Amino acid sequence: MTIIAILSSVAAVANLADVDSVILMDGENNYYDDSDFYYVGVNIKTGEYFKHYHSTTRAGGFRDLPKSVSINALAGNVQDEVRAMYKQACINEARRLMDTDYDYIISPGDTVKVTNTRARKHKGETFVVTHTSTYEDTYGRTQTVYLHGGDDVKTSRTNCTRVAVGDRIIERVAERLAVGLAVKF
Repeated sequence: MTIIAILSSVAAVANLADVDSVILMDGENNYYDDSDFYYVGVNIKTGEYFKHYHSTTRAGGFRDLPKSVSINALAGNVQDEVRAMYKQACINEARRLMDTDYDYIISPGDTVKVTNTRARKHKGETFVVTHTSTYEDTYGRTQTVYLHGGDDVKTSRTNCTRVAVGDRIIERVAERLAVGLAVKF
């Protein structure tokens, strides 16, 4: 945390009712020539996850996060409550991302439904993906990705639509969000 943020946090703890967000950590995106510095935290009024960019090496200045406090300035029992709220906020944000921005990705553990009416087998069947396999041509190029499920279900990825995201992928995405990293697969 920056000195300014720590001092303003200590001053703000006396009026905890005026606080909107709690900063859990700060970080840096270190690019080739420049760096961006950010806070990661939770809005305690709404329970939402946030990542706030406060400064950069491209330009001078500091963009403050008003009505915020560092988690280190809070009492121990309040810190535990905020950390639990933060963990749940990260899980909620991961679910939102997977349902909107990454709805085309199907991984083991996801529940899918065969929606292609031209599929030869398993039309309308819903199953949990246990693993995937690929068919490659003689040059090593992937031609088809197959999804496998219980009871000998094997169908092409293009025949299916994701119905629900598996818990394992949600946990992986939430862990990356919790430390301010980008979502990767």
